[in-house]
Amino acid sequence: MIEPIQNFIEVLRKKPQVSKFDENETKQGMILPVLQLLGWNVWDTEEVKSEYPVEGKKGPEGGRVDYCLKIKGKSEVFLEAKRPSEDLEKHQEQLLDYSFREGVDLAILSSGIFWWFYLPRKKGHWKERKFYAIDIMQQAPGEVSEKFVQLLSRNKIQSGEALQNAKFIYEEMDRQKKIAETLPKAWNKIISGIDSRLLDLLMDTTESICGFRPGDDDVREMITHHRQNLMLPETVLPKTYTKSTEFPGTLKKELTKYTEKGKKLYKEFFQELLEKSKQKIDLIFNEQNIEKEWLSTYPDKSGNSFGYIITKKKPFIELSNWYKDKEKSIFDLLFSNKDDIENKIGSPLEWLRNDNKQNWRIILFFDDGSRDNRETWPDLQKKMIDAMTKFALVFSPIIENINKSKN
Repeated sequence: MIEPIQNFIEVLRKKPQVSKFDENETKQGMILPVLQLLGWNVWDTEEVKSEYPVEGKKGPEGGRVDYCLKIKGKSEVFLEAKRPSEDLEKHQEQLLDYSFREGVDLAILSSGIFWWFYLPRKKGHWKERKFYAIDIMQQAPGEVSEKFVQLLSRNKIQSGEALQNAKFIYEEMDRQKKIAETLPKAWNKIISGIDSRLLDLLMDTTESICGFRPGDDDVREMITHHRQNLMLPETVLPKTYTKSTEFPGTLKKELTKYTEKGKKLYKEFFQELLEKSKQKIDLIFNEQNIEKEWLSTYPDKSGNSFGYIITKKKPFIELSNWYKDKEKSIFDLLFSNKDDIENKIGSPLEWLRNDNKQNWRIILFFDDGSRDNRETWPDLQKKMIDAMTKFALVFSPIIENINKSKN
């Protein structure tokens, strides 16, 4: 089940036109295919019931949910569908109100690209009931596929395992929220009261560095003098999960990138790539990130940068802008020349405007090559550098003109 979903997601990621879908196209081309791959009979109106009537706050004519997923006549999941460009936050409260009134334990708000998961019957504000978020264009297809199966596959919904997995994520999220909001309070308490253990630690450390041991008064005076700067803001981390979660009883996968061997492999791959790239391309890359999954240029004054990225399964290069081009005006100007740009590059590109995010990306994927197989490195590095050379030659003059026009 996971592999077909992953394959479907990878196909979608190569279709930039999906970001322009209307609501019906989103349902037909993105949401229903995912449900079908998850084991739901989308042709059975008693199992996947569209336009499901729900009682609202003002009586029986409350409204309708796009899809109600049923098993043996019982409503298990409410799913509200919107087009990719829609602001999902506007529709959360109504969906959760309907779900709560109908006694549905799991609700989903989806734009086809974004899938937001909720536990409607949990206590607290409706925003706090959102426990997981999927972005099929940004997150790894394998991880997304696993989460779809764990949280929405028909067999796991029927067995109750999906709800258990959802509650596990919610509880883990709540635990981390409490830790996040308590840690600064604990630190501030230690600083405010000048805990004796902190005094001992500072005196011991000072003595080990300079050979002289300060007295209690010296340390207290230093802390008191700097106390205002040492106090932390008592903020709370965002609650919604997008990262991988290991459920109880599942086998934890040891991904290459989290091992020391994996880190060493990254560093060697990107060191080689950087040296070869310097010989062919007049781009200045930030060498500080060579141990990570990417190697990118320093952003120009408008925030544009070129990057090499290689994940476990998919290497690619990109032109991206994170946060500075919030109105996406640069992207739109580039996209208006899409056909000409792709002809010059010699390959179709993936154009991700990311309307609900503060970034945009233009990507060229490579179908072969692996970060974990040294034998493929020379060919892959050559392909990536050759493609980056074209990227720089094609995009740089256009970006330069855009930057001049903005001045």
